[in-house]
Amino acid sequence: ALLKSLDHHPAMFIIDCSAHEVTPWKLAEKLRDTKALRGVPILLMASSDLSEADAARALELSAQGFLKRHSSAEILKQEIDRILNRGL
Repeated sequence: ALLKSLDHHPAMFIIDCSAHEVTPWKLAEKLRDTKALRGVPILLMASSDLSEADAARALELSAQGFLKRHSSAEILKQEIDRILNRGL
């Protein structure tokens, strides 16, 4: 995923914190450790609220937002717009 990201210069990463097939927190840490991707915004999603430990982790990784996975499409669109337009 990181190698493909370096080729495509993404505007944002949306990471599912509830994913069991991968290690989402390690991916977020690698994004922040990769110089070319360090400034790309991260939106976290999960099926439930983040634990205190996960919320602290999200802050350490400078995640720009969090949504519950069952949020409406309109809420997701608004959150993405907010994050991408933050620097304007």
